[in-house]
Amino acid sequence: MSHHAYGPGDLSESLDEAAHRCLVAGFDGTTAVPDTLKRLVDRGLGGVILFTRNIRDAGQVRELTDTLRELRPDLLVAIDSEGGGIGHLAGAGAPEVPGSRALGAVDDPALTA
Repeated sequence: MSHHAYGPGDLSESLDEAAHRCLVAGFDGTTAVPDTLKRLVDRGLGGVILFTRNIRDAGQVRELTDTLRELRPDLLVAIDSEGGGIGHLAGAGAPEVPGSRALGAVDDPALTA
């Protein structure tokens, strides 16, 4: 049985990118993207998640999202918005919406959309 040593550009890089595509990372900041996060995006990071520490107002969130998408257009930009006590978007002036449990109980796809 022969052994193949994988070098740059071979399977090891593909596996590294595939692993990173499964990950979503948070970061500190409201405008600048840390270099460590940029390196992860370059390695294939699947997405970023925004928290209250990343949000000031709607315009700032739009700029931050645009900056993140400039790194890679298919980068997922997510936010944890469960409703109730967790209101990451409240500071950005987002309207309060029913939580997932309430929408599930109503079982109305049009309302959920």
